[in-house]
Amino acid sequence: MRSVELFVGAGGLGMGVAKAGFKHVMAVEKNPHACATLRDNQRRGFGLVRDWPLHEEDVRDVDYSRFGGTVDLVAGGPPCQPFSLAGKHRGQGDKRDMFPEAVRAIRELRNGRRSRRPSASTTPTSARFPRRSGVSPSPSSRRSGDTMLRRRG
Repeated sequence: MRSVELFVGAGGLGMGVAKAGFKHVMAVEKNPHACATLRDNQRRGFGLVRDWPLHEEDVRDVDYSRFGGTVDLVAGGPPCQPFSLAGKHRGQGDKRDMFPEAVRAIRELRNGRRSRRPSASTTPTSARFPRRSGVSPSPSSRRSGDTMLRRRG
């Protein structure tokens, strides 16, 4: 089975995917330090990452269409800061929102053709990530900037 790994980081998720029997046809990470770690592990012959075709680039610049219809799994952990309770909650307005790029990768891999870059405005954040039932910011957190949660009701 073939896979594409996005937001590889140091490779933890990708190693689990490899242990599950998938062969990476592309591993994308833009952080040079994470890529250096992976390359060092490749040079040392570490089996789980040895054959990964590592692409040190931004996922926004990748054309996935060349693998169209040949990939069984897209894996990765897009940055969570735009949606994190500890962050500024900018969601789709945050330039680090990579969820639309993950969706673009899936579309291109499925269709085998380059798609237009996704627009965050086409899918409201509330539709993509509905509020968790029964949880809301506590009144005190709204005043103090704290991010504590309280149970409703």
